[in-house]
Amino acid sequence: MLALAVGALVLAGWFPNVVVPDTGPGRIGLISSLYDPPDRSIEVALNVGDGQIFATQAVDPLADRPETILGGPEEQAYRWQRGAYGWIGWVASAGQAEAAPWALAVVTVLATGALVGVVAEVIRRRGGPPLAALFLLLTPGVITDLLFVGPEVLGAALVVAGVALAVRRPGSWGAVALLAAAGLCRETLLLVPAVLALVALRRRQWEAAVRLALAAAPYVAWVVLLRLRLGAWPTGSSGGRLGLVPFGGMVEEMGGWGPDDIAGLALVAALGLAGIVRARDTELRAVLAAHVLLAASFGPAVWSEAAHAGRVLLPLAALGLVAVASARGAGEDVLTDGDVEPVAVTAPA
Repeated sequence: MLALAVGALVLAGWFPNVVVPDTGPGRIGLISSLYDPPDRSIEVALNVGDGQIFATQAVDPLADRPETILGGPEEQAYRWQRGAYGWIGWVASAGQAEAAPWALAVVTVLATGALVGVVAEVIRRRGGPPLAALFLLLTPGVITDLLFVGPEVLGAALVVAGVALAVRRPGSWGAVALLAAAGLCRETLLLVPAVLALVALRRRQWEAAVRLALAAAPYVAWVVLLRLRLGAWPTGSSGGRLGLVPFGGMVEEMGGWGPDDIAGLALVAALGLAGIVRARDTELRAVLAAHVLLAASFGPAVWSEAAHAGRVLLPLAALGLVAVASARGAGEDVLTDGDVEPVAVTAPA
C-alpha cells in the first residue's frame, strides 16, 4: 500500500507537469513516431525513454504498422520483442493512442505495488521484516520505470514470485508460467529460468530442468512471429550494449556519473553482493551470481547512466534484498542445499 501511494504521487505530481527540453544535452530521443511531436506532458515523459515503444505497442500489439518504430526492420524487431507490456497496455487502453500513456503509467504503478508486495511477502515467509521491501523504491530501476514507464518492475515481480515458487517446488508449472511471462517483459529475464534449469540438471532433476527450459518458448515463438512479419531478427540497437572486458564499460562510463547514479548503482551492488553471501538457497545464490556476470558483460551504452543498468539489474536488487532481509533458519519456507532434496522447515512456536 505504501508503494502504491508513492506511485500515486508520481501519477499526480510528475506526469501532468513534466517538462523536458527538446534541444541540447537533454533532448528527446525519438524511437517512435506515435507522439511526434508530443502535445501532452505525459507524452514528453514517454518520449524521453522506452515508454514511447510500449505506448506504440499498446496501439499496435501485433506490429501491423511497424513503420511507426524508426530505424528499419532490425530496429523494429528489437523494439517489439518485449511484447507483454504493450499487450497489457492495449487491454488497459482499449488500443486508443490518447489513453495509452496514462494506461501504461497506471499499470506501472500497480506493477510497483506488486513488486514491493511480492518481495515483502517472500521476506515475511522467510522470517524477515516485510517493510524492508520498501528499499526497492530507492533503486534506479524502479524510479526510472515510475517516471518514464517500462516493463522491468513487472518483470522483476514475476521473477521474484517465480524463483520463490521454484525453490519450493522445482519445475512447477506455476513457476514456469511466471518466468515465461517475465521473459516476455524483457528478454534478459530469461536468464533466470536458464540458471534454475542448470541447477535442476546438477541435481539430476531432469523433468524440472526440461520444464524450466520451456519458459523461453513463448518468447521464442513471439520472436519467430516477428521475423515472419517484419523480415528481421531483433538485432537493432545492439552497438555498445556488450563489452569483452569484464566491467570495462562501467570503468569507461563511471567518470560521467552523477551523485544519484553512484548512489543508485551502489545500492544495487550492495544488495546483490550481500545477497550472494547471505542466500541460503542454491537457486537464489545462482541467480544472483548470474546477474553479477551479466553486469560484467555490459558495454558502455548500458553503463552510461544508472537508469539503463538499474533497469536490467532490478532482479539483482530485488532477490538480493530477499536474501539480505530473510532471517537465517527462521520462517516457513522450503529450503534446498546442494543436492539435498527440498525439505519443509517450520519455525518453532
